[in-house]
Amino acid sequence: MSHEISRRILAERDVDWIAFHDPLTKLPNRRLLDAVAAREDFLSGDRYGVFSIDLDGFKKVNDLLGHDSGDAALKITSERLAEVFPDEHIYRLGGDEFVVLAKLRGQVDLKALSARIVRAISKPMTIKGATVDLGASVGYTVAGINGVTLADAIHQSDCAMYASKKMGRNNASAFTPAML
Repeated sequence: MSHEISRRILAERDVDWIAFHDPLTKLPNRRLLDAVAAREDFLSGDRYGVFSIDLDGFKKVNDLLGHDSGDAALKITSERLAEVFPDEHIYRLGGDEFVVLAKLRGQVDLKALSARIVRAISKPMTIKGATVDLGASVGYTVAGINGVTLADAIHQSDCAMYASKKMGRNNASAFTPAML
């Protein structure tokens, strides 16, 4: 009986993990990000840089090299984001979209940090012997100042990311109210 109870507890824990994580990259998913954004205590007086990231050229990888290669590119991208943000919250929302919540300590140049994201992701990748060149469109803003909630900031950074995409490959944009 004790063995069965232990197995059930482990199974329930696994189900919770699967519900809130992307099985491919092992990153937290949109469902967990939404749960975090709904928590009123998440910011607790802190400021967070919120970065929305969409891969440029990802569809070509899937179309030309197959979905296995696209999966490999997503894994490499998640590893590269973890190198840029080793202690921060990185989420894969689905497809080729990611969000990073970076706690801001002191003065942080978000534009320079966005450029680091673009450089990290746009380094060539070798997948199945082929060189893959992805890019990144990044939108960013700050949560925790001027009444901007985490949910607001996620929406704002997403709007800024779409503005970056319109400018072409490998661009980063700060959110402005005109983007709404």
